[in-house]
Amino acid sequence: GAAVALGHTQDDLAETFLMRLSRKAGVDGLAAMAARREVAGMAFLRPLLAVSRAELRGWLVARGLGWAEDPSNSNPRFERVRARAAVAALADLGVGAGDLAALAHRLADLRAALDAQVAEAAARVARLQAGDVVIDHAGFIGLPVEIRRRLLLAAVLWINSAEYGPRGADLERFRAAAEAGRAATRAGCQMTVAKAVLRLGR
Repeated sequence: GAAVALGHTQDDLAETFLMRLSRKAGVDGLAAMAARREVAGMAFLRPLLAVSRAELRGWLVARGLGWAEDPSNSNPRFERVRARAAVAALADLGVGAGDLAALAHRLADLRAALDAQVAEAAARVARLQAGDVVIDHAGFIGLPVEIRRRLLLAAVLWINSAEYGPRGADLERFRAAAEAGRAATRAGCQMTVAKAVLRLGR
């Protein structure tokens, strides 16, 4: 099928990691960008994530091939250019772009493990009922904090058919309300509490 190959390298992965870290991203935000992603039936591939920018340029030079250089790549007004300088500074401490990229890949593995735990927890403590997500409160409280957070986020996304749900402080407030058995509303999702269950609906 049709696919678009993107030229993101290991250096791009390291720079993106630092940019997201500066925005206080969690595991999901810090996890490595996917080597393959499908959007509306179109596959986007990143075949060069294990290759450094220098290696790629060396390969091109050795074959007499040129490339287009975006002038903004040297303008410090742009966040990515500042992140590139930070990656270079970290290399002086023995933390290279490859180390940051490897950490991002490990976080992607961690994200996959957490997703599996959430699916297992949902099968135990949650069910669908008339379009709502119903969660056993006692079972919810018994879950690790991160799994509670992710289960609530998954419920909100399912109800709203949205790509992104509440994050950061908003999600923390929603989680605190769920733990305390208090009604709350977030991202167009209403949570009510009755008979020892949390009910999330539109």
